[in-house]
Amino acid sequence: HSGETEAATFVEWGAPPANRGERLKVLQRMVAHSQFCDSGDNTIEATRRARRDVVARAAADAGDDDDDEADRRHLVVALSDANFERYGMDPRWWADALADTGEAVDAHAVMVGSIGHEASVVAGALPRGHGHVCFDADELPVVFKRILQHARILDDEA
Repeated sequence: HSGETEAATFVEWGAPPANRGERLKVLQRMVAHSQFCDSGDNTIEATRRARRDVVARAAADAGDDDDDEADRRHLVVALSDANFERYGMDPRWWADALADTGEAVDAHAVMVGSIGHEASVVAGALPRGHGHVCFDADELPVVFKRILQHARILDDEA
């Protein structure tokens, strides 16, 4: 997502870049979009959209998998700069988007960088264990490992 839209598609589902050149083109499109999109924040709308898209994709794929699809939980990880105050957003709105009930989706928020203490304030308003703060990009692998362990996608020993 960006300030311009709740869903900016750079790679189509099921069609990942096949080589380094294609991956570079994806990154170039991402950089260009971030440089030229309107300012704003669609974090909450993008989180809700991601949850809906994951549920819809799971329903579409249910016929391709075995019978345990109904028991499977799905994962959404939303990344944000947590710049909510600038856009007049209440962190509880994001908490509501992450905690939408009735769907088999485990949703987490990762705040990367931040202005002052804002990411910590936002994380404190989110469901316990679902808000993660990274002030340094080097922390991202550890945060993603915790999320994957929490979602029971990765063993604790990994």
